[in-house]
Amino acid sequence: MFKKLFFGGLALVLALGLAFQASPVFAMAGSGGTAGVPNPPVLARIRSVTLLETSPYQLRIVGSLPSACHQLRVTTSPVGDDPQTSGPSPLSIWVRGVPLPDVACPPSPKPFVATVTLDPVKLNLAPGKYVALVNPVDGQSAFTAQFIVRPPQVDVILATLTRLAVMESNPPQFSISGTLPATCYQPQVSAPKVSGAIISVFVRGVAPKGMPCGEALRTFTKTVTIDPAKLGLAPGTYTVLFNPVNGESRFKAAVTVR
Repeated sequence: MFKKLFFGGLALVLALGLAFQASPVFAMAGSGGTAGVPNPPVLARIRSVTLLETSPYQLRIVGSLPSACHQLRVTTSPVGDDPQTSGPSPLSIWVRGVPLPDVACPPSPKPFVATVTLDPVKLNLAPGKYVALVNPVDGQSAFTAQFIVRPPQVDVILATLTRLAVMESNPPQFSISGTLPATCYQPQVSAPKVSGAIISVFVRGVAPKGMPCGEALRTFTKTVTIDPAKLGLAPGTYTVLFNPVNGESRFKAAVTVR
């Protein structure tokens, strides 16, 4: 009888000990993270990111959400008061899908095209160089775009183009003519930007902010060089777009790399 009571009490003690050891695991699973949050937001699948040369700059983001029951949400992380001096300051942009509550949807991807405005005033960006990182992981992203916030004392506008001529040269060169709205604007040509088989070139006018200007139009002609070696172009045919808007331009030319 004594042995039965002894072994019965020992079994009860062991069972209680195991129960007390297991209880903290369930407590941790339900506290913190998204374990206690029903239907948390999910990161969107990104296909492409394009920097639009608008004022202010904009990002065109193409991707998909898990289903039609997800709503698109875009947020931007603050950079800080001062940009880095050793390189572009990172600007994290998060593109997520927020599930609609109490709605059941088949898991069919929902494509989207989003435009994000990089407004230096609203984002509190000091003058300097920045790199937008879309859905970064550990500070890295496969989808990035670099842009510059210029000092407020400079006005930058896109030039109005009027003529494009192909020059007989190697590497290929183009003569681009146009007008600027006032005589104090100086024409500037951006470095060519390559995206697949598209090469974009932007011609702008730059003037000191608040500087007295004559109202007469300023005409200009600039020479643009497309050097396949410097741009790292593989053999093929490329389309050069001058001052494109949404991927289209009246002024374009073809370049063949052999």
